[in-house]
Amino acid sequence: MAEIAGICAENAYRILADRDGEPLAIVMKALGVGRARFGEILSTMKRSESSILSPARENAELQSIFDSMSFNKARILLTYWDWAVQKSGPYAASH
Repeated sequence: MAEIAGICAENAYRILADRDGEPLAIVMKALGVGRARFGEILSTMKRSESSILSPARENAELQSIFDSMSFNKARILLTYWDWAVQKSGPYAASH
């Protein structure tokens, strides 16, 4: 996912480790995934043995987050998360 999304591996790990799914909704929007496909991805991830997403989390909530986010805003958010993880950009140490 890191390579496809153009983010660092640590950021991708943090996104996938969040069982509530909001970061996943953002990265899927930034990747240009369609609404129907996002719903399929949610269902698959909830059924997986690894339990990537919390079964208690409603798909409709995550779909709402996905729908409310524009592609550009999702890309910007991913960039800021990446900077925060790497301590670069506006998060770089000041001298």
